[in-house]
Amino acid sequence: MTVCILHFGDTIKGFDQWDELGAWLGDISSQLGVADPMLDLKHESGNILTIGLADDLGTLDFSEESYYAPYFVSVGNRGLPLEGESRAFTLPDGIRTEIPLRNCVPRAALLAAVQEFFETGARPSSLDWEEV
Repeated sequence: MTVCILHFGDTIKGFDQWDELGAWLGDISSQLGVADPMLDLKHESGNILTIGLADDLGTLDFSEESYYAPYFVSVGNRGLPLEGESRAFTLPDGIRTEIPLRNCVPRAALLAAVQEFFETGARPSSLDWEEV
């Protein structure tokens, strides 16, 4: 049985079934009371997936067993510049952080990648990534 721990500020919640986590993420803004949150999902393997989730799109960061480099960030469109348009996500302390649109992916692709991470603990192969 897979176990993942979700962490956003004072909210810490464990999940051992994808259906439960998927439903929770589907209603994330009302679950957390925050628009477009950016939260951590730690797999029992120790690997961490940081999820920024908005209504239509989101972003993912992946790190192995700690918050130390190397980090990998999702890539939705390599043709967009790093300095181009961005999307804001809310960190646990309430600060909004801007993520380049090139690093955002459609919500459905993001949720499929989160499910892959939940099931394997590995960096999802369903997305394109770049090391930062």
